[in-house]
This record gives sequence, C-alpha cells and structure tokens, in this order.
Amino acid sequence: MKNITVALVNDAIETIYKLKRQETVTSEEIMEFLKRARPDITEAELRKALMILELYGKIHVKRIVKGGKEFYQVSKRH
Repeated sequence: MKNITVALVNDAIETIYKLKRQETVTSEEIMEFLKRARPDITEAELRKALMILELYGKIHVKRIVKGGKEFYQVSKRH
C-alpha cells in the first residue's frame, strides 16, 4: 500500500508541474489533485509519501506555517 501511495503522489506532483509549468507546488494543491483520483487518501499518507520522495532525492520539501495553517512547499530536485 505504501508504494502505491508514493507512486500516486509522485505522479500527481509531476502532473501538476506540467499543468502549471512551475517548479514549486504546495501540499494543498497536491492533496486537491489526489482527492480526485483517490478520495480516501489522508494528510498523514501524503506527508509520509513526500518524506519518502525527499529521502530518495526526487523532491525538496519545505514546511511553511501561514496564518496558523501548516502546509508544505514541494520543489523539484535537479
């Protein structure tokens, strides 16, 4: 199950990059996109998948707190 979530998150990030033509996306954008494909995905699963993708050098994740709300900024690694 974990590998499916990681692959799904990675595919979602790549798709959003292509659609928006930008190098950075937020965890909120990723979650919104993922909810269409898999409505049962949780924030915890998303965070774990982002952590795994960062550990493998696919992305860089930066934690941001804005207005008391926490989200993550995801950037491509070159």
